[in-house]
Amino acid sequence: MLRRTTLRQRLVLTLAAALSPILILGAVESFFNAQSAKESRRLELLAAGDEAVDDLEQSLFLAESMLEVFSPVVASGECKRIKADLQRTLPILTNVIHFDANGQSVCSSVSDIPHPITNMDWVEELRDGAQMIRTDAFYGPISETYFFSLLKRLEDEDGNFTGLVAFSMRADALVTLLKFNDFDPDIDIAISDRDGRLFGSVHFAQVPSEWFDELSDKKPPPLLVFRDASGVQRDITVTGVATEGVYVVVSRPAPGLLSEFTIAQISGFGLPMLAFTIALIAVWFSVDRLVLKWLTRLKRIAKIYGAGKYNLRTAHHFEPAPEEFAEFAEAMDQMAHKVDTRDTSLREALEKRDQAVKEIHHRVKNNLQIVTSFLRLQSRTVRDQSARSAIASAQHRINALSTVHETLYQNEQLDSVELKPFLEGLLEHLSNALGMEDSSVEMEWSLDNVVRKSDDSIPIALFIVEAITNSMKYAFDESGGKILIKLEKTDTTLELTIKDSSYASDWQSGSDALGQKGDGLGSKLMDAFARQLRAEFKAGSDADNGYCVELIIPHSAADEKPLDPHSFRQKEPPRF
Repeated sequence: MLRRTTLRQRLVLTLAAALSPILILGAVESFFNAQSAKESRRLELLAAGDEAVDDLEQSLFLAESMLEVFSPVVASGECKRIKADLQRTLPILTNVIHFDANGQSVCSSVSDIPHPITNMDWVEELRDGAQMIRTDAFYGPISETYFFSLLKRLEDEDGNFTGLVAFSMRADALVTLLKFNDFDPDIDIAISDRDGRLFGSVHFAQVPSEWFDELSDKKPPPLLVFRDASGVQRDITVTGVATEGVYVVVSRPAPGLLSEFTIAQISGFGLPMLAFTIALIAVWFSVDRLVLKWLTRLKRIAKIYGAGKYNLRTAHHFEPAPEEFAEFAEAMDQMAHKVDTRDTSLREALEKRDQAVKEIHHRVKNNLQIVTSFLRLQSRTVRDQSARSAIASAQHRINALSTVHETLYQNEQLDSVELKPFLEGLLEHLSNALGMEDSSVEMEWSLDNVVRKSDDSIPIALFIVEAITNSMKYAFDESGGKILIKLEKTDTTLELTIKDSSYASDWQSGSDALGQKGDGLGSKLMDAFARQLRAEFKAGSDADNGYCVELIIPHSAADEKPLDPHSFRQKEPPRF
């Protein structure tokens, strides 16, 4: 079943659909603002990084030039003198070393003790023909710190590899070259090697090494976000230096909620979203004040009118309401007045008709009782027993008709009858009229409370009268017996079952007993009543050594009516 939505929900959904393009445009604008702000942050950090890289590369190029010029002098064993001479020009220079072809130090400006080179791969690379090498950061075991080195190949006159000279520079000394620039105080600049070790940063000691693997000459460096040791998010850019394995890492705190970058995004999406929300809230509450409040009042008025109270006038209560609701309330008042007038006339006419019909039923009932009295008086003058029995049977049948008419004029619904109270009164009358107590015959019944058309109550009652009368005439001996009556409603039928059984163990029912279909008047009448009800009539022997008759009455929506607890207002049980 389709779930209905309220007026408020539909109005809010309609407004939301109407404003959604503005919200979508605001979201798109906010997205581009965010991208623009992110790009602006990236470019600002890259500018600082490029400037730092330029300064660093100039110092490294100067160191390479000095190494190229003074390599013969260093190779002659003047390591300490060369370092002293170059200290002012290259303040980042930490050590000047000469290594032989096997990587053993020949002279050093720091120590006179021979020691091997840190990485023999560098020696092999120079031996294979490389002229100059810029190393990655490496750990110096003597000074217990990290260094970067410039290595220069040495050759004899025939071009054979004879060794190398090296200028070593402390990593933290290289960082000092980046501090002379007038950068934003929030910007942190450091040097990193390929493994992500940072030198000179006050916020980081290590960054992911994967960042450096993803750097490409063809793609601009991305803007990265990383948390420092204190948990603060910082924007980071990584720029490579001409020296392979050396990188400049520039960082700055990521923008907060009140930064210009965030405000730019809010202006693109936040303001439309705020307006969108305020509009929906305004519609939500205004619908309640302008529409739902008055609709609720109209609904209450409609329920009052539905209860038949048409004299209520409510138009003056809608004076503060919108014009449409005030006009509608006035129209309802006018309608109620007209309906009240017409309803009063109809009720008066119906009351007159009902009184007339009830009076007819009452008079018919009285006339039938008069006929019964005539028959009773007549039976007193008749000496023949069969004639007296015939007159008594006629009395029972007329009493059944009288019961129906008495029930009808006591019932507010003249076209239907509640079978349970109606049949209970009938069975009590039969018990007394047939002298069951004196004959030691018990009668038990189980009746569903079913409402049937009045036209059906008469043949049902007469069918019961004929069946029970026949049973009393032919089914029992002096020991007595029992008659069971059951009225049960099923989904498609109404089933009436009447069966008798004798208390005598050797008793056999007579040929005209309850269940047998004979040629007598009773059997013919029961067949006629069954045809009148369009019912199926069954009769046969019962397992309790007796007989049983069944009347299976089909019913439809037209036959059955809902049971109204107020429809049968009977001041006292029917009397026969």
